[in-house]
Amino acid sequence: MLTFAVQPPRTAPHVVLAPAPQIEVRFLRGERDTASSVDISLVLGPGAPSAELLGTRTVRAVAGLAAFNDLEIDTSSTVALYASAPGGLQGSSRLFRVVVPFTSLSSGVNHSCAITMNGQAYCWGENSSGQLGVGSTSLILTPRPVMTPSGITFSAIGVGHLHACALTNLGALYCWGVNNGSSLGDGSAESRTAPVPVQTPTGVTFTYLNVGYYHSCAIATGGTTYCWGGNFYGELGDGTGQTPSEPVAVAAPGGVSFTQVSAGLWHTCGVTAQGAAYCWGANDYGALGDGTADSSWTPVPVSAPAGVTFTVVSAGAMHSCGLTPTGAAYCWGRNDGGQLGDGTTTSHSTPVAVQGTAGIHFAAITAGQLRTCAVSESGAAYCWGSTPPAPIPVPDAQHIVDVSVSLGDEACMLSNIGLAYCWGNNNFGQVGDSTQIPRPTPVAVIH
Repeated sequence: MLTFAVQPPRTAPHVVLAPAPQIEVRFLRGERDTASSVDISLVLGPGAPSAELLGTRTVRAVAGLAAFNDLEIDTSSTVALYASAPGGLQGSSRLFRVVVPFTSLSSGVNHSCAITMNGQAYCWGENSSGQLGVGSTSLILTPRPVMTPSGITFSAIGVGHLHACALTNLGALYCWGVNNGSSLGDGSAESRTAPVPVQTPTGVTFTYLNVGYYHSCAIATGGTTYCWGGNFYGELGDGTGQTPSEPVAVAAPGGVSFTQVSAGLWHTCGVTAQGAAYCWGANDYGALGDGTADSSWTPVPVSAPAGVTFTVVSAGAMHSCGLTPTGAAYCWGRNDGGQLGDGTTTSHSTPVAVQGTAGIHFAAITAGQLRTCAVSESGAAYCWGSTPPAPIPVPDAQHIVDVSVSLGDEACMLSNIGLAYCWGNNNFGQVGDSTQIPRPTPVAVIH
């Protein structure tokens, strides 16, 4: 008989199956027939008529073992592999999913969203206020397509508390969910269960989007940063303290424009092309990083150590983090859970270096509530905070390109082939594994 010693993994279309499926020729009593050298052929099962198996589909067994090292499947489907060999030998794999890969994802409070390579938005988790954008308020335990207007495709997405926003491929902005504090930026006070256009200035298009707890920010093609939503502590950065129903321009210092921006709970941070970091809004515990405890209605420079510049910043609940051009991580602000990663639980109003990272070069970082996570250039994921005050590896995290930590108690990460994994609190299905069971370590999002 033929037995799959290594089962095919969940994968994406046109991605070589890894680990490679391996098939053993076995006696009926179960042990491998090490004298066998038959040709073993593979086909897809009959349940996937539109899918095609690509690669070397016939391999000669050596000592009763055949490895299929270059197999791909050309489209999304749920499939199984069927093996056969001369003499009536047969065997089949378990069912596995070939999914449309995600290109970006965002983890919010009790719900998450992601974008596929074809620009379709999917969301899952809590939906009591329509924050999933699927046209209803039903709880959803696995990714469901957002009710996107006809002809619209998205390139980026961000998730807040009870709302979400997305950036289209043409530079327009859409939001949905609860409209408290004008979080949707559509000029109204109405909540929405499906995406509506953000009322941006005429002729302005955008290249970057980030969504916080109650507010969101986006960078326009010309370099101006706009924010909208709750402005309780100056997090919109326009200097007024008022909450407009549409986006307003951030009152950046003269000559300053941001290449990346991050909206947190009640504060926002941005970084310039020259590597200078600025923050604005609430400054509890020193989240603005300027060495004071004073909130600011407009951007103030982060007091980085001499010679330290940043390529990216992330604003969390009451702390912030940034990465340098060499991949070093710095954090500042609240630290009662060890979320600054400096090995202590002492808060800091200026950036401190994350400890225990010798030899690690980070490529992405995200600050949450009491936790921070980052991805190394080698594709490993690390987190710190809540309990460990210094980075520890995320279990089974390999080939990771991005990670998103919510302002609640969950996180998600994205692999280099577009597969999503989430972990943490799962009372609303925000992990996306079709259950409501808390997951202390990453599990695959089912889509």
